[in-house]
Amino acid sequence: MSAGLDYYLGTDVVPEILEQAKLTAEGRENFEFFVVDGPTIPAAEESIDLVCGFSLITHLLDEEVFELFQDTARVLRKDGYGIFSFVDFSRHKGLFLAHARNYKERHDVLKFFEPETLQFFAEETGFDVVEVIPNHQVISRPENDDILLDGKPAPESIRFGHCLLVLKKR
Repeated sequence: MSAGLDYYLGTDVVPEILEQAKLTAEGRENFEFFVVDGPTIPAAEESIDLVCGFSLITHLLDEEVFELFQDTARVLRKDGYGIFSFVDFSRHKGLFLAHARNYKERHDVLKFFEPETLQFFAEETGFDVVEVIPNHQVISRPENDDILLDGKPAPESIRFGHCLLVLKKR
């Protein structure tokens, strides 16, 4: 079994999502959750080792993603990592076409990116791009006895529908 987390900070703009997260993490004193109203991380400078944003930048404008990367660089310690999922336009053209047909009814931004754009944002905000992992690539984890919050063993491998961008702070 892994040693666990020293501290976990969860944020979202949707309070109901955070309420569900609080229920999942019930009894874990080292977990905190905050409702935010934009791409900001409520943490002190250089206080965090890892920032993850899954299905986050897919709902932000370019300028907001740039702002998020700036704030991620602010809160990460030197050599800290940022991992963000994104929808790659070149790999998700069918999804784009489906979204374009009814986006006005959804009232929700669904942003498609080219990896080069995100790499530019990352480099301009103090990151090196470690890896861009294509959607549906199988990611295997090292063999260990990690346990998820629900008490179940962690899967041996995962596959995301989104691409993953792995950044390292300079």
